[in-house]
Amino acid sequence: MIRINANIDKKSGGIIKRRSQLASIWFRFRKNKMAFLGLIMFLILVVIAFAAPLVLDYERDIISQNISQRFLGPSSQHIFGTDQFGRDIFKRILWGSRLSMFVGLGVVGISLGGGTIIGSLSGYYEGSVLDNVLMRFCDMFLAIPGTLLAIALVSGFGNSIPNLMLALGISTMPKMSRIVRASVLSIKNQEFVEAAISCGTSDFRIMFRHIIPNAVGPMIVEGTLSVARSIISIASMSFIGLGVQPPNPEWGAMLSEAKAQMINYPYLVYAPGIAIVLTVMSLTLIGDGLRDALDPKMKN
Repeated sequence: MIRINANIDKKSGGIIKRRSQLASIWFRFRKNKMAFLGLIMFLILVVIAFAAPLVLDYERDIISQNISQRFLGPSSQHIFGTDQFGRDIFKRILWGSRLSMFVGLGVVGISLGGGTIIGSLSGYYEGSVLDNVLMRFCDMFLAIPGTLLAIALVSGFGNSIPNLMLALGISTMPKMSRIVRASVLSIKNQEFVEAAISCGTSDFRIMFRHIIPNAVGPMIVEGTLSVARSIISIASMSFIGLGVQPPNPEWGAMLSEAKAQMINYPYLVYAPGIAIVLTVMSLTLIGDGLRDALDPKMKN
């Protein structure tokens, strides 16, 4: 018996093809104008991040100092002006997008990878000793503020970009684990999982072939929002001197360098501040749009 994936229009008698799942999600996401605007903004930032090394030279345009050009205001030659070392702020903002995006995605990759393993094991073996140990481990880290935990880890491991990514990833992993665990608990008792168990399928295959792919919606939404939070955390850590170090043009480090001159030269803080706001806003809009698009209640 062949099942036709279509609906019959009773008024016209014609056949209406049913959208695929991805097409339906994209259709609902596209209808959200603010989420679509956020996607466009984020894609522009991604293009800038990838294109920056093609049009800019790190030594000449980013870190090279020209004292004769210091503290020039915004102009056609220098869109956002120059800093205390005569470096073009606009070029440094473009290059800094690479650092923020790279570190932010790296943090979410660590958090999502560890959180998926911990949350799926804890949820699938609910009520077991393993579940209790893993959840108490997460509770221990959740009791400590994330930024404070990241500061402690960076101070202990050393101040570098890989250590910063690891520290922020570990500090956000417990929350991701909780979200994955809740999704696994809502899926593990459904019929298709029980059918897989009755067929003798291994626990590992059930978790990573049947349960996690069906729990990916909340993980995608939380991952998108976590990138925005990670960029803020990276800027905060760099601002207090525990993140990306000068002369690397990270946005938080640029704000830290400009704070001493912001009274006389306020334009120094405008560009990195606006860059952080636009990036975080675009990711937040995308996350909200994905939450609505992936919600089964929104299908009709």
